[in-house]
Amino acid sequence: MENLHTGRASNRHSIEVGEKKSLRDKLVANILLHLSFPLLILVPAVGLLTWLGIKSGLGTIRSLVKEIRSRSPDDLSSIPIGNLPRDLSPLGQSINQLLSKLEHSLTAERRFSDDAAHQLRTPLAGLKLQLHMLAEADTESERQALIDDLRRSNDRAAHLVQQLLQAARVSHEPISLQPVPLYHATASVIADMAPVAAEKHLDISLEGNEQACVRADELLIRLMISNLMDNAIKYTPDSGKIRINVLPQDAMWCLSIADTGPGISESEREAVFHRFYRADSSTVEGTGLGLSIVADIVDRFSGSISLHTPETGKGLLVGILIPKA
Repeated sequence: MENLHTGRASNRHSIEVGEKKSLRDKLVANILLHLSFPLLILVPAVGLLTWLGIKSGLGTIRSLVKEIRSRSPDDLSSIPIGNLPRDLSPLGQSINQLLSKLEHSLTAERRFSDDAAHQLRTPLAGLKLQLHMLAEADTESERQALIDDLRRSNDRAAHLVQQLLQAARVSHEPISLQPVPLYHATASVIADMAPVAAEKHLDISLEGNEQACVRADELLIRLMISNLMDNAIKYTPDSGKIRINVLPQDAMWCLSIADTGPGISESEREAVFHRFYRADSSTVEGTGLGLSIVADIVDRFSGSISLHTPETGKGLLVGILIPKA
């Protein structure tokens, strides 16, 4: 519908255009209908294709998860990574490295537990036998001798348990590496063990650089020196000598402890670092844990340990290198 008005005075024109609302609504409905029908088909199709793509892409990960979940607690063998995509290959390698470390740790712990149980079984059986003999003793002198044997056996068992706990602590307890004065820590340990050395009239000397400072854990460094001093005092005969030096060596500090004991043959100098191994030439009672504990501590400090014969040609010289602080 159109209306035309003409005014002569103003010379202006006005045009009005009208359209039925029902026609416009019908046109909009037709447009929406033609758009909705393709979308109703396209959106589910796109969703289905996306789901299939993700499922196919995650299929490898699901297989990897299934492979890990199906493992028994004792199965720490490597998982197959040959069929993994390139992006997942580093993940598979990292998992295998972790499994390898766990297997090594568990194997070492099982072996240590078996050895410890075997070592503890002997002194406990001896204690039981001595108690039985004590109950049947006839004279006071016989009874007193058995009590002395019991006391010594108990001391040996307590020492073994203490060293087992030390070995476990060294292997598993987290450490905090910080500057530790090596010379003064050594002097402190020597002072603590002086009464034991005095009973055997041993001549102990400490020389070297008093400013020596290593990157280590203070508690473990004292435990290391204590084990070395305990061995030196134990194996050095009465009125013997123990010489200790703290000297620099490149980027390391060298702690050397030389005694006048029986020493260790060259063929056994590697084996004595194994737990519970005792040299054939040893006539002194021990647990075979001292040097293994020392070796574990030195390894945690990124250092090294070696055994030599002193310049005097008699005894044992233990040399330990620890990084400078």
